[in-house]
Amino acid sequence: TMLHAVFDSLGEAVGADLCFSYLVTPGEPDILTLVASRGLGPEERARFARLRIGERLCGLVAERRERIILVDVQGCPMPEAEAMRAAGATCYAGFPLIAHGRLVGTVAFAMRTRPCFAESEIEAIGLVADQAAAITERRALHDALVESAEQLAS
Repeated sequence: TMLHAVFDSLGEAVGADLCFSYLVTPGEPDILTLVASRGLGPEERARFARLRIGERLCGLVAERRERIILVDVQGCPMPEAEAMRAAGATCYAGFPLIAHGRLVGTVAFAMRTRPCFAESEIEAIGLVADQAAAITERRALHDALVESAEQLAS
């Protein structure tokens, strides 16, 4: 819920029509699970719910562990961009969530109405993505410690 609130607010601030926040699925390190989204109907959300690392743009961001910024999604020949083209996106900005060298997820924003994100918007998204990755990693470590303590106590 924290990620949803943060990225929803950031998406609104940068004028994004679509937002996708994925986390690496526990026990399935090659699968990303959509944990928060903005601008998707129920059917679209179901189509974006899970994807393999390397699949679609968000999975490619995870595989490469680097930002992918596209200005002309509709004219992009990359097969990974097909889902964004079908969603009507005109531009896309995807970022890996990396904490302590480990991929924890991805976040992506897309617009249907503007041709591109401003450089300042890209920088803001990158800064928030870095902080969100660190917070997500800390939360996962906390949860693992609590679980271990509970197992030891029983």
